[in-house]
Amino acid sequence: MTTSRAPTFGPFVLDQLLGVGGTAEVYVAHRSEAPEQRFVVKRIRPELATNEEFARRLELEAQVASKARHPNLIRFLEYGRVGDCRYIVLEHVRGYNLSRVLEHASKRPGVDVCLSIAKGLLGALSAMHAYVDDSGAHRPVLHRDVTPNNIVLTLEGRPVLIDLGIAKDVLGPAITQIGKVIGTSRYMSPEHKLNEFLDERTDVFSASAVIFEAIAGRPPWPKLAGAKELLRTVFDPPEIDDELAGRVSRSVLEVLEKGLACDRSMRYRNAAEMLRALEATPECQAREGQEEWRAIREWLDGAGVTPDDELDQPVVKSASAVAGSEPVRWTSDGHIASKSASSEKPAASHATVLDVPPLPPARHALTLTRDIRIPAELAPSRRWPVYAVVALVLIIVALAFLLR
Repeated sequence: MTTSRAPTFGPFVLDQLLGVGGTAEVYVAHRSEAPEQRFVVKRIRPELATNEEFARRLELEAQVASKARHPNLIRFLEYGRVGDCRYIVLEHVRGYNLSRVLEHASKRPGVDVCLSIAKGLLGALSAMHAYVDDSGAHRPVLHRDVTPNNIVLTLEGRPVLIDLGIAKDVLGPAITQIGKVIGTSRYMSPEHKLNEFLDERTDVFSASAVIFEAIAGRPPWPKLAGAKELLRTVFDPPEIDDELAGRVSRSVLEVLEKGLACDRSMRYRNAAEMLRALEATPECQAREGQEEWRAIREWLDGAGVTPDDELDQPVVKSASAVAGSEPVRWTSDGHIASKSASSEKPAASHATVLDVPPLPPARHALTLTRDIRIPAELAPSRRWPVYAVVALVLIIVALAFLLR
C-alpha cells in the first residue's frame, strides 16, 4: 500500500488543508525539522501570487494580527514569502468550527453557552476596534466577515475569532476595488450590503446576528432572495417570537435588538460598548473567565461532534470565488486536486521572513458627527442614490405583487 507524501511549501510541510477560498489556501503545517510543532499557514493561491490587491490584503492581515492581541483573537507568528507567494503563519487553534457545531450538534447550546461565546467574540472585536498604530494613533480595524464559520471553539471551550482576510483599516487607503462588496451576505449590515462607508458598527451588527442565531437556532431574519432580504434588513427589526422571548431575558434581547438596529446610529458605537451592555445583563452577572469556557466545553462534550482537524474533508470549501477558475476537487486525504489551486507550486524551496510594515499614514479624517470619523475624500456621502435604488426595488416588488 502506498501513501501520498504531504506537499511542501518552502520549509513548510502542508499536513492538512483546512480551507480554500477565491484568493488563499489555509493549511495545518509544520517545519520538517520540528514535526511536533504545528501551526497554520495561510498563503495566496500560487496562481494568484502576483496579484497586487491580494498581496496588500494579506499584508494588512499580518499588520492587524501582529498588533491586535487578545485571548479570543487568533495569534500571529510570522509573515514572509516563498518565491513570489506571500504567506502568514498563525497559531493552530485546535477545536470546533462554530458553524459546523451549530449545524450538527445533537443538542442546542444553552443560553449561558451562547453568552460566553458572545463575550469572547465581542472581546476579540474590541481589540480590533481599539487598534493603535505605531505612532500611537487610534486606527480602528474592522473584521467585516464576522460569521459562525470564522469562530473556532477550542478544545478547552475558548472562542477564537479567526480569518482577518478581509479586515479593513477604517482610516487607511482602500484595498478593495471600488463598487465591490465582499463578505457573507446573511451577516452583513444594511450599510455593508448597500456599499456605504463602514465603521465599527458594521461588526457590531454582524456579531449580533451570530449571537442571535446561536441563541434562537435561526437567523434574525428569514432567508430570502436578493432584494427581499435587503429590504427586510434595511427596514424591519429582527423577529422575536414567543419561543425566543421565553428562552432569554428581556435585557439580553434589548442588547441584541440594539446591535441589530437597521439604522446604525441606533447601534452600539463599537464592540466594547456592546460587551459592557451584555455584561450588565442578569445572565452575565457573576460569570467570568474559566467558568464560561468550561460551560462551552461541557456543551461540546455532549454535542457529538468531532474536532476540525480530525475530519476527512476540509471545514471550509468555498473555492469558486474567482471568475473563470475551475471547480476545486478534493482528494481522499483532504488536499486539492484542482490545477487552479495548489498543484502549481512556487519554485523557491526556502522562505524569506519579512518584517511586518507599519500601517500606511491615515487619510485625513473629517468628523461629521461625534460617532463617525470619515476619511475626507469619502465625506460627501450623498445618500440619494441609495434611497433611489431602494425606492425602485420597492416599486418593482409592488408591481410584481399587483400583476400576479
